[in-house]
Amino acid sequence: MTYDEIIENCTKEYTEHLHGVKKSLETLRKDKEMALGGQPEENATEYAKDKIQRDKKSWQSEWGIYGSRVKGLVEKHQRQVYDAVNQKELANDLAAQSEQAKEKSKQNGRGR
Repeated sequence: MTYDEIIENCTKEYTEHLHGVKKSLETLRKDKEMALGGQPEENATEYAKDKIQRDKKSWQSEWGIYGSRVKGLVEKHQRQVYDAVNQKELANDLAAQSEQAKEKSKQNGRGR
């Protein structure tokens, strides 16, 4: 995979992730409204307030800036970059070794 392909893939996946964040925030908001039952949050029952807090905490652990989804996305993309860089370094090393072998072969052939 080339670096440009990695960038294109990362951009596509991050765009999908942001759409997921938006959708999950909308769901979180709707769940909060349902838990409140049309009342202001100050007048909500302890159960409703607790549910809202649990939902927020759960959302943060999954979708938040340090959540599992972002972590997985970053790890995947960094792995792709590392693999591409290592593959390129390996190819460059092999090409250099091949050139050295050719030069040595030419030098050995001249001495005969």
